[in-house]
Amino acid sequence: MKHVLKYLLIITAISCKSQIAPLNGLTFEYPNGTYFKDLNNELDYYVGRWEGTLNNKKYTFEFVKFTHHLSSYDGTTNGSYYYKDIVKVKLKVLDLQSNQILYDNLNAINYDDYLILGLAKKNGMFSFS
Repeated sequence: MKHVLKYLLIITAISCKSQIAPLNGLTFEYPNGTYFKDLNNELDYYVGRWEGTLNNKKYTFEFVKFTHHLSSYDGTTNGSYYYKDIVKVKLKVLDLQSNQILYDNLNAINYDDYLILGLAKKNGMFSFS
């Protein structure tokens, strides 16, 4: 029984390929299944609702953090893959002169329905696409 447990533990250790890496790690330097985790809670600062006015338009941004999101290098799930904590953004634009809503996806629920993806934090600045 001891030997069975020992061999089972060794097989489990060998088959585990995933590991946790810092959020801003270079994805190509890690094996498949690596989890790029927001270890320092850097993304939490952005989470929430932000509003601003520009050119008689009111912009409402809602930042949402998705944890352990499956991503791939080639855009499909059959190639190289990793997991990552990601911030995505919903947006509403209101024309203040006519009180007309120009764009609104604040009711989005699914990951793919969010308009803006948070890309990276470099030199203290967070960029989006």
